[in-house]
Parts: sequence; C-alpha cells; structure tokens
Amino acid sequence: METNFSRIKETITDMSRFNSEGPGISRFSYSRDDLKARKYLLDICESIGLKVRVDAVGNIFARYEGLQPELEPVVSGSHIDSVKSGGMFDGIVGSVGALECARVMKENNFVPKRPYEVVFYAEEEGSNFQVPVMGSKILTGKLGIEDLKKMKTLDGETAYDTIKKAGFNPDKIPEDVIEKGKIKASLELHIEQSVRLDLEHHTIGIIEGIAGCQWYRVTFKGKQNHAGATPMHLRQDPMCAASECISKIKDMAKETTKTAVATVGFIEAKPNIPNAIPAEVSFTVDIRDISNKSMDDIAIRLKKEAEKAAKNNGCEVTCECGATSNAIEIKDYMKNIMKDEAEKLGLDYIFMPSGAVHDSNYMAEITDVGMIFVPSIDGRSHVPEEKTSFEDIKAGADLLLNTILKLTEE
Repeated sequence: METNFSRIKETITDMSRFNSEGPGISRFSYSRDDLKARKYLLDICESIGLKVRVDAVGNIFARYEGLQPELEPVVSGSHIDSVKSGGMFDGIVGSVGALECARVMKENNFVPKRPYEVVFYAEEEGSNFQVPVMGSKILTGKLGIEDLKKMKTLDGETAYDTIKKAGFNPDKIPEDVIEKGKIKASLELHIEQSVRLDLEHHTIGIIEGIAGCQWYRVTFKGKQNHAGATPMHLRQDPMCAASECISKIKDMAKETTKTAVATVGFIEAKPNIPNAIPAEVSFTVDIRDISNKSMDDIAIRLKKEAEKAAKNNGCEVTCECGATSNAIEIKDYMKNIMKDEAEKLGLDYIFMPSGAVHDSNYMAEITDVGMIFVPSIDGRSHVPEEKTSFEDIKAGADLLLNTILKLTEE
C-alpha cells in the first residue's frame, strides 16, 4: 500500500482555499474559514465511513475501526489553523497525511488489528488567545473551563465565549480528557519549519526528541546618570552588564550539547533614551534542548555569568524563570520502527530534534509519540512563502502509513 500523490496535492490545495484574508493563509480556529475547512474534512471522513466525533472545543477524531475495537487506537494528525499571514503547509501536511492513511486503508479493504483514529487539533497556533496548542492541552487535562474564561482575544472576548459562538460546548471539557494509556501511540507528520533537511538534501527527519523550553528574564539594575558627564570608571551601567552576559549565551548552548539552543529575543532598557545611562536593562533568554539536564546546566551557567557581569559593573541582578516545558523523549522502539520503514521505502533520512512545540508535546503526557519531518524549502515557515515539495510530502505520508500499519498490528 502507498499514498496517492495526486489526492494529497489536491486536498492540500483545496484546504488553502479556505482563507479570506491574504497575504498567505490567515485561518484562525473558530473563524468562518475554519468552520468551512472543518466541514470539508468531515465530509471526506464520512464519505469513507469513518466514525466522527467532535469534542467540546472542536478537536476532531475520525475513527477507522479495527478488528479488535476494544484495543487502544493508534492516533495520527495535526492542526488546520494558521498564524496570521502564514503558509499552506504548516499543520495541513500532517492533517492531510493522516487522513490519506485512512483513505488508503479503505480503498485497499485493509482492516487493521487496532483501531486507527485521524485527529485534527483545534487552536494549535494560539492565534486567537495567545495560548498555543490549546486543543491538545485540553485533551490532556492541562487546561479547563475556568482557564478558557480567563483567556481572551485581542478584542477582549473570552475563549469560552468564542468557542461557544462557533457551535461547540466547552462546558463538556471534563468529559473529553483522555486518560493515560487510552491511546496506543500518537504520530504526527509535519514540515520541519527550519532549514536543515533542505540544506543537507534529506527527505525525512525522524525526530529523536522534542525540545523542552525554559524562559528566563534577566534584569540588571544600575544607576541612571548623564551620558556625557559621568566618567567611565564611576558608572554603574546595567547595559554594559547585560551586554557582557548576552555575549556569553551563544557559547553556553554550543558548549553544552549539539542540540541545545539559547536565544535572546527581547531587550528592554529604562528609560531608553540616547543621552542617559540606563537605570535598568532586562532581557529574555529562551533555552531549548531535548535534554532536561542540559537546559538546567545552561540555566545554572546563565545565573553565574549574570552575577559575574553584575559585579563587574557595580549592578544588581535578578534571574527569574518564567514559562517552562519538559523535553519529550521519543521511545527507542518508535524511532526504530520509523527507521526500519524508511529503509524499506528507500528514503534518505536523518535523526534530528524538534525545536518547535507541537501537539505531540502534550500527547506525550498520555501516550508514546513519534514525529516525522519533511523539508521546508529554504527553511521558511509561518510566512506566505512557506513551501514543501509534494514529492517530499508523499514520501513522509508513505512513511507515516507504514509506521501506522506496523503499530496497529501490535
């Protein structure tokens, strides 16, 4: 069995048409375009005989029944929402790929031992309420009804009200939480959203781990004073302290593991005027790796370098931890199945980490997960120019199909 190139291309292209605001794709969950895209997918699912259920916040599950319905299902899918002015492949490749696997089974009259479920996750991008992977967080019990009443759109409407207006019933969230052990495994096909596969000319990335994240806000407090009249040796300059610390952060990651990254993406100076030594400078550090220990090691080193820079410049410093998420381990048996199936298909592959957060991060709380990446041309993603070749998408879908077939027989 193999996936159908023309059907994959047609379905992805059709999905790109559910978009009323350019440039690129701006399809937010619960919007008119989103509801049209959902109907399109639901019609396909029902046409091939899948049993569809939609949960309290719009996560869609479409079940292809197995020979032993009592067994835990294998699940695969991704999201269909986008960022503002995003691309037509992010999320859609995994959603259409998972659906294609069910279509192939159906047309070949193949019935797996275990049930197989296609899933389309709601509100993965966080474009509405600035809370990413909301759908999978709700499925795994990380968010509840009261959280939705606090989350708001930029216009001030709560997530609870937005979801209700779209025709769903968030009051039933407790009924939809999936207990650990109720799913055999969860697989997600996705575009890489970075440049490695394209740059190194690989067709497939088999994910060996999904990076966790630790965010820190480092704040140096000095003494605001006149930029021209204050001698250099008498300054308590938090900008100099911050720059000393920031200059070391690149090496902190490079010297820890090959997969660790650390990024300073936000800097704030107060009062932020050109002719005064600042009173205070703060910045964020985003630390990611597939090892929780290495993230902890980088954080320890960050604090030491911050304290050293503060002392060198006569400043005070605080280093506060904000958002965190654990690194996700991909089990060896899962990686080995994907490796073996990729070799059977003659696909060029590498093992690699995922630095971005996906629904698989949270599904890993309740089941074993696996992820397959296909190349993003020039590494572009979350932009209208986002592009992945349909030949590579088919290759990823074929690997997804073979992995699903293997797992549903266990």
